[in-house]
Amino acid sequence: MSKSTSFPSLIANLNSLQTQLTWCEIIHLVLGNTGNILNCVVFLQKPLRKNSCSKYFLASSVVNIFILNFGILTNLYSINYRNPLSYSFIYCKLRTYILHSLLMLSRTYIVLACIDRFALCSPHAKRRQFSRPHVADLLIPLTAIIWFIIPIHIPIFIIFEQQKCVMLGLYYIFFSIYALIFAGTAPPILMITFSLLAYQNIRRIRNRIQPDVGVSRVRIKNRDHQLMSMLFVEVVVYILSTVLYPLNTIYSALTLYDSRKNAERLSIENFLTFLTGAFLLYINNSSTFYIYCITSKTFRQELKKVCINHCLKYILKSHFNQTQTTQFSDVGLTQRPLAFKLKYQKERDVSIYPILEV
Repeated sequence: MSKSTSFPSLIANLNSLQTQLTWCEIIHLVLGNTGNILNCVVFLQKPLRKNSCSKYFLASSVVNIFILNFGILTNLYSINYRNPLSYSFIYCKLRTYILHSLLMLSRTYIVLACIDRFALCSPHAKRRQFSRPHVADLLIPLTAIIWFIIPIHIPIFIIFEQQKCVMLGLYYIFFSIYALIFAGTAPPILMITFSLLAYQNIRRIRNRIQPDVGVSRVRIKNRDHQLMSMLFVEVVVYILSTVLYPLNTIYSALTLYDSRKNAERLSIENFLTFLTGAFLLYINNSSTFYIYCITSKTFRQELKKVCINHCLKYILKSHFNQTQTTQFSDVGLTQRPLAFKLKYQKERDVSIYPILEV
């Protein structure tokens, strides 16, 4: 078979595979929304809602809900209908800007959670102050403001060309370097660094028989240990699902004006862009609940309590409504003869009194 006949076959197969993977994003959407909503419910429970790390997890779960719905629903819509990116200039700019800001916001909250765990088990009292809940209450909204300001360059420099939302020229190279640093390099390095430092501090605490002079003693609750385990596994999943995205962005920028690209190569590059920038990118946002369930006994216990409490409330409410209905029906049956008897007695008394008066 010649190359000319194999190209259309490969292009068609890649397009078909991309469509199938886009439909598979429904799994991300359903499992992710369900899991992140349950995350919010669990982290709002009394034992966890005052914990600073839980606050970062809660904020990240809320942002993940917006990411999944804003990112995946538009991809699913474009399968059977015309993609709004191909005709709406405003939507083209706003979708890229908002989705990027939300993704960076979710990543930053996990970075802050890693720093929080490092500060918690630090032997220095000043560092441990970072793990206080009021610090998380301050940093969560401040981080949101910052990450909606920093990428403001995206809607300014993105252009609409040939019914496509594209980045061209020097800005594409700038954005590739920007994505490599802020999405592909800085978050994983910070996550790994502070996770390893936190783990090192934990080992020192466990191995220390007598505290050093001038260093306060640190006691870490079992709940905090499990929050660290949840965080470490989430960091691993984030790195595995995100590392290819900035690399592909750099490659696309460097080969943007390569005249040797044929239809087959362009099709492969478009598929890789979809795979790294859409399909794999949402794995971390949709899998956090299941990571927490697997790695944390405390999280499972709180989830179990929530489920049992809601089931008991539903059962008791149903039983109460049924009992009330039965009582009202019984009271109605007993009151009707009584009312009839009273009415009859009243009529009888009225008829007797005149006779007595005569």
